[in-house]
Amino acid sequence: MMIANSIEQSASQYNSPDSLLGFGLPDFSRAFFIVQGIDSIEIGDEKILRTFPNPFTNHLSIDFFSERPTPFELSIIDFHGRIVYKKDFEPGYINFHRLRLTELTDLGTGAYFLRITSEQGQYTTKIVKTTN
Repeated sequence: MMIANSIEQSASQYNSPDSLLGFGLPDFSRAFFIVQGIDSIEIGDEKILRTFPNPFTNHLSIDFFSERPTPFELSIIDFHGRIVYKKDFEPGYINFHRLRLTELTDLGTGAYFLRITSEQGQYTTKIVKTTN
């Protein structure tokens, strides 16, 4: 039932269903976040960026949602403002991105900023790398 409810809540006419389309067309990317309990206000603002686990050791997973499919750049920045990791992504026709960074073994322990930059804007969150 939780999955069905999240799909219904993600639909294009959820707040004002009618007799022709009902709740409208579902957006499964949004439903994915709703079923996980991520605040729908964030979804409305089109600013979804989630990292896990955080703190991490060598592998970091990132969920990023954008309203339109658009190329984006992912950067990891240390507290001195230096970019210590950078990668460009071409998403194709999707707007939900699940990334798994496995090449962070050379990154030193400490706190960093993870930044995603696209034509829609810039989204930043803090990440922490720990030792094994």
